[in-house]
Amino acid sequence: MLQVLLVDDEPLELQALRDHVNWEGLGVGSVMTAKNGKIAYESILEQEPDIVITDVHMPVMDGITLAKKIYALNRKIKVVFLSGYDDFSYVKSAMQMGAVDYLLKPFTSKSVEAVMEKVRDVLDRERLFSQSLEALERQLLERLCTGSEAEEATLLEELSYVKKAESASDTYGMLLFFYIPGKSFADSLLKNMAGVHAVWSDEGKLAVLLRGYVDPREGGQKVEDYLYRLTGQRYSGVYLEKRYLKTAELPGKYRMLKTWETSVYYEHAGTLLAASSADSQAPLPAPSATPRMLPRSLAEEHLTRLEQLFPYENEARTAEETDRLLADYKALHMSRAELENSLRQMLSLLGRRLSATLGGVHNLEPSPKKLESCRCADALRELLLAAFRQALSETRERESGKNAYVVRKVKEYVQMHYGEPMTIEAIAEEIHLSVNYVRSIFKDSTGQTILEYVTDYRFTKACELLQNPTLRVKDVANMVGYENISYFGSVFTKRYQMTPNEYRKRFVHIS
Repeated sequence: MLQVLLVDDEPLELQALRDHVNWEGLGVGSVMTAKNGKIAYESILEQEPDIVITDVHMPVMDGITLAKKIYALNRKIKVVFLSGYDDFSYVKSAMQMGAVDYLLKPFTSKSVEAVMEKVRDVLDRERLFSQSLEALERQLLERLCTGSEAEEATLLEELSYVKKAESASDTYGMLLFFYIPGKSFADSLLKNMAGVHAVWSDEGKLAVLLRGYVDPREGGQKVEDYLYRLTGQRYSGVYLEKRYLKTAELPGKYRMLKTWETSVYYEHAGTLLAASSADSQAPLPAPSATPRMLPRSLAEEHLTRLEQLFPYENEARTAEETDRLLADYKALHMSRAELENSLRQMLSLLGRRLSATLGGVHNLEPSPKKLESCRCADALRELLLAAFRQALSETRERESGKNAYVVRKVKEYVQMHYGEPMTIEAIAEEIHLSVNYVRSIFKDSTGQTILEYVTDYRFTKACELLQNPTLRVKDVANMVGYENISYFGSVFTKRYQMTPNEYRKRFVHIS
């Protein structure tokens, strides 16, 4: 909604203009008044209205002087002159200053509506033009930071043209968050976070440029809190302590902040590190050209201790050994990728050793998907401890009865993947047993086939989801693993003697 300031030294005319026009119908949410140019200008400094409708002749400060001061302050504020017929020629001359239009006294509601429509058109065109320039500037800033050094001179020149055409930001603060794969928060941050000037994703990193007046530490914490409210996850990153960065400084500082990835990974989730403007690189170096591994002797020490701790009943000692292992990785300045690669190899070897000495299959290696979900070393630690606890649980379960173990693992797999395509082969591979064995054990123990259990579970979940009126039936079908909505509807109707929509209506009616 627009904000309008009415200025006239005639109280009755000012009151009539304020009270006898349907301002809300014209898209105006707030109407302010002032009895002369001086009071009006003080109000403009405080409120920054979108439109000023001002009389030409007034004491203290007339309308022409007021318009000059407005344009010197902010060219985006639109001025409409208000005058009697005798001053018409004077008003036409004053229009050359850049006023949008004029109103002659005595005015009518229709004349005000006609002028306001013209003003709104001007504001809409300028807003679209401004948005286009802002979008272009953000694209250029992203290319400047993420592109090659050879392009910098050309991009800086293009940005200078944009800044001349629009009152674009001249200085910036800079943040970089790590490990945000496959997500784009640009539109949401730009729309909802005051002080955020540009946002882009760059290979799992989220870059944020703040306006120069924003304190980088406080601004960074607000952005991190906002990301947490959006996703329920804490993200770590680094901010440049210096604010008021010039455009030409951005590429170098951006490259420097990217080198902090390893340092950030070893911090707690949600941590924001501060980089000095004098820093040329992060405290922990970037990954080397040749991937680093634990020295063989050190890796052997960890393997031996972990093997001796099996089946990990002593959780305190298991946690202690896990912490010692991660500390050695950090001491070697291993990047996340290097750490994960080394860790997978070590746990794979540990599983083979346990299988050889104890019999059975012992798989401790985390899946790539689970590793990807770890955005910091703390999360990786919890993943490892969970794997060791799982090893203990499976060992006890095997000792008490293998059938119960197989049934539980099948059900766990189905409950985690019911929305995806599933095969018995994939389930058997997860349990490290043959397909025929898993199929037979499950049927003998539960009285139903794995396929029957999958179907039952999917439709149980479908019934739960149909109780949410915001989800379409097609959405529900996809969420429980059915791409063909017709087939989903047919099976649902056969099972429940009613269509999905009839089930939904019945549920809504009962509730």
